[in-house]
Amino acid sequence: MKRFLITTILTALVAFGLEWLLPWWIIAIVPFVFCAFILPKPGQAFLSGFLAIGLMWAGTAAWRMSEGSPEFVAALSEVITLPPQASWFFLVTVFVGALIGGLSGLSGALLARMRS
Repeated sequence: MKRFLITTILTALVAFGLEWLLPWWIIAIVPFVFCAFILPKPGQAFLSGFLAIGLMWAGTAAWRMSEGSPEFVAALSEVITLPPQASWFFLVTVFVGALIGGLSGLSGALLARMRS
């Protein structure tokens, strides 16, 4: 349990920091690396990456939406064919980010299992 919490927190913090410096897809690399070296169980790795990236993107999306950019939300809603409500955009964004993080963590754990 301790490894799980440490991995989840470190993944969220490192992904948050790197997301400001690098492209958005860095969120897939961070859980992969952390889970490949710290979490040996695939189920825990998926959940760790899912929670870390999901919570990190939820916080980032809430912060950016609170800055008051309804035009941004409306434009992106049209691109991904959602109703132009901020709540739909928020939920889809968080779910997609969390899924990317979870699958990335799972891939890292399975690679580690394959190596050993």
